[in-house]
Amino acid sequence: MNHLKKKIHLMLVIVFIIVLFPLNKNALAYYKDVSRTHWALSSISYLESRNILPVSRVFNGRWSASRRFVFEIIYNVLTGKTNNSFSVKMDYLVKNNLVKGRGSLSNLDLDSTITRYETAVVMQRISKYFNVEYNRVVKNTFQFRDVSYTHWARPSIEFVYAKRLMKGYPDRTFRGRNKITRYETAVLFARLLKNLKIISGPSYNWLVSICERIASQKKGYRLGVWDCSLFVQEVFRELGVTLPRTSKLQSKKGNPVIYSSLKRGDLVFFDFKHSRPYEVTHVGVFIGEYKNMKNGFFHNSVSAKKVVPADLSDSWAKKRFLYGRRL
Repeated sequence: MNHLKKKIHLMLVIVFIIVLFPLNKNALAYYKDVSRTHWALSSISYLESRNILPVSRVFNGRWSASRRFVFEIIYNVLTGKTNNSFSVKMDYLVKNNLVKGRGSLSNLDLDSTITRYETAVVMQRISKYFNVEYNRVVKNTFQFRDVSYTHWARPSIEFVYAKRLMKGYPDRTFRGRNKITRYETAVLFARLLKNLKIISGPSYNWLVSICERIASQKKGYRLGVWDCSLFVQEVFRELGVTLPRTSKLQSKKGNPVIYSSLKRGDLVFFDFKHSRPYEVTHVGVFIGEYKNMKNGFFHNSVSAKKVVPADLSDSWAKKRFLYGRRL
């Protein structure tokens, strides 16, 4: 009888733990004040799973988003280095001209709320940082009657409208002076990240940080368990792009690129078997200039038994290089 009671007690404890701490974080947002049916849940879960949102148990989504809240998210999106101090994060954003002060460069006014005008400007700056091309909107498609042609934020509003990052209201207004909530901020940034998957050539800083982080976290090359194509698949998963499992299948994606035309973010393929005819047996991610390398790329190396950077200009790599593919 006592044995049965102990089993029942153990089962109740397990159920209690599962309810309090769900195993699937995407099924229920980490924040305890965001319900399973909330309209912003999927966006919050998407950002939280990528460690982009500030760490907290409460999201306070109805609050107006402060500049501090938005700027920290921007830094986390760009670098993935969420553990850095807040001052380091702000120095980085100011240095890269991604955020500016109000009235003066030093007055970031972090505790005041951010408007829709300012949000549009910031989102355009981030998009440019990630090499998103600016294609001016055809005039008759831009319908916000409360945004004049000479308004300081109009170019940014045109951009985010064309890229479907921000929308207007049914009465054809943008209402740029309105504040945005933290819920709306999550939706906008999730939309931005998902939009980035169409980019050819992601930001150098972002791409390198992803490759370096994966290299530091996962060690030990094992064919079929953690090999070259799995590394590439993992990198592009974080960029929002789904790739096949093997290097041969990956070599059929995107458009072919010759050696002299390679750009960061291109896949680079090799034949290490010296096959006749050639056969794709290895893949890496091209990043361009890196440290003392002119044509750097990251790959999960068989000989090094781990993810390492290498220079495509070196004779051994150039001799085995087949072609690149641009997604």
